[in-house]
Amino acid sequence: MGGKVSFLPLGDNDDYDWQSEEIDLEQLMDIIDKKEKQNEVIGVILYWDKSSIGMQLLIWNSGKLPFILTINRKILNDNTEINVTDVNWYLERILPAFIGGNILP
Repeated sequence: MGGKVSFLPLGDNDDYDWQSEEIDLEQLMDIIDKKEKQNEVIGVILYWDKSSIGMQLLIWNSGKLPFILTINRKILNDNTEINVTDVNWYLERILPAFIGGNILP
């Protein structure tokens, strides 16, 4: 948010030392390409448009793709003392990107 991109830098070596810099998409894709060639974990923090709700997206060379839903996470409003993540809210927004991008059949 705020014009900056948060990502895991080259040579992070699983330290998860997130960096936030003003870079354009081309620069980000260059970092991702280099990290992929070096078999490093790729990490980007994503926010939903015009909101403070976000997540950490990690991509491992094994193909694992975890979404870590910790940034102002969306919770179910069930008036309980326990904050339960509204997983359906996230799935409704994440899955179409994969289906539309031909990542999923």
